[in-house]
Amino acid sequence: MRALSSFEAYTEVYRDAPGARQVAELLLLRADIPRSLRACLEEMDVILASLPGVNGRPAQRMAAEMDARLRYTSIDEILNEGLHEWLNEFIPMLAQLGDAIHTSYLEAA
Repeated sequence: MRALSSFEAYTEVYRDAPGARQVAELLLLRADIPRSLRACLEEMDVILASLPGVNGRPAQRMAAEMDARLRYTSIDEILNEGLHEWLNEFIPMLAQLGDAIHTSYLEAA
């Protein structure tokens, strides 16, 4: 949490000693925490949607789908699947999104 400057945010939200469940929820699903995965994907979704042209539609769609997945997933669902397994599934999707952004906006330039 210190690497993401989220320790203070954690203590404001949860007010108790850090626990694995709360830390995972804070870093993955809390839209009100600027460096959480959900907040970053929400911002990316907004930015991609604001760019002109149709080249970026695949990247926009991927970002929106990933944002929706985080928006409608609970920490209990993630932990039931297994945090490690969930991350191992989500990280390659982030890489695919990065590739789609590169292809749509950087190679096209």
